[in-house]
Amino acid sequence: ITGARRITEIVSQLRLYANARSAHPHGGRVSEAVELAEQLSRFAIANGIQVQSKIPVNIQRVAMPVGSLSQVLINLLVNANDAILETGRTEGRVVISAVTSSKNVRIFVQDDGPGIPESTWRTVFEPYFTTKEPGKGTGMGLSIVRTLVHEAGGTISLRQVPKGGSEEHTSELQSR
Repeated sequence: ITGARRITEIVSQLRLYANARSAHPHGGRVSEAVELAEQLSRFAIANGIQVQSKIPVNIQRVAMPVGSLSQVLINLLVNANDAILETGRTEGRVVISAVTSSKNVRIFVQDDGPGIPESTWRTVFEPYFTTKEPGKGTGMGLSIVRTLVHEAGGTISLRQVPKGGSEEHTSELQSR
């Protein structure tokens, strides 16, 4: 019965995702995309990993479909989760935040994992590149993220934060 409930909930979430992609093909609110990403990634995130969102209420709409932005966020959330768990820790934190200017919205996804080695920064967004062991990853997640962000006219970059962890953020997403 528990498995059937989980499958029902997953199908329901996939319908939400499909509706988000068709309802806002030219852009949508960042808060909607964050909520959708949190819902859809719930089963992929370990119980001890806390996901917090700090999205200002007055944040602008962006020129990226809600479904696409949520897909970007899901990939970043799952990667952060996996990085934290690879350290052997069972608890961690991922924070999604955003700031806005007159024309752009910058979205940050920051985790308290081990960070991404500087030696891989140039290749981390390349197709098929993965730091995961065989069978654990395809190496397509961040490549898809970069493609979706670029298709919306945005950019994505990453940086190491003090005390480990990484911060991947999309920037230059046009406001609507």
